[in-house]
Amino acid sequence: MNSTAEKGFIQSESNVFAENRMLKLGFFVLVVVTIWNGYAVHSLQDNMRTVVLPPFSDKQWGMTGNDAGDEYLADIGLHTVQLIGTWTPGSVREQLNQVLKLVHPDSYPKYRDQFKNISDRAQKYASVSFAVQWDPGQAIERRENTLTIRAVRRRITGDQISRTEPVEYVIHFSIEAGRFWIREISDSVGVHDVKA
Repeated sequence: MNSTAEKGFIQSESNVFAENRMLKLGFFVLVVVTIWNGYAVHSLQDNMRTVVLPPFSDKQWGMTGNDAGDEYLADIGLHTVQLIGTWTPGSVREQLNQVLKLVHPDSYPKYRDQFKNISDRAQKYASVSFAVQWDPGQAIERRENTLTIRAVRRRITGDQISRTEPVEYVIHFSIEAGRFWIREISDSVGVHDVKA
């Protein structure tokens, strides 16, 4: 029993047009699904949370997309200040090389040269070292992509403290795809009172 339902349309041109409509509909659905998947993957990157267990902190760090929690920023800021501010002539080069790993590629050449100069100068004065101590009573301030950390820096000559001064470190940073980058770091001496 031959019916038009089994054969399709009587005219072959009608069958071609029907198949073309189905192909167009299928292609449209495929394009819509592809666009939706692309959007979902892109938005997932901003919503995905990365948890890091740092070697120098007892807290877990959390980062989401291009932002990080305050605990993470406080820990990485203090760690950076300790590496830059507390050193001996024997340790300064390695410590500054660790900081260079956090420096954004755009700023890397500047800080590579600057840290090399600091390391070379430190080698000339083998009896001079520095110690930075952050006062937990001083808040670590965050303003958008800037951290401000106030501390006390001591210059140690031999086994004597030859100078004590307040210092404020300002770290400009960015977080890209869940990675912390230092864009710029500076210090200013004498901007706050030293607590006894």
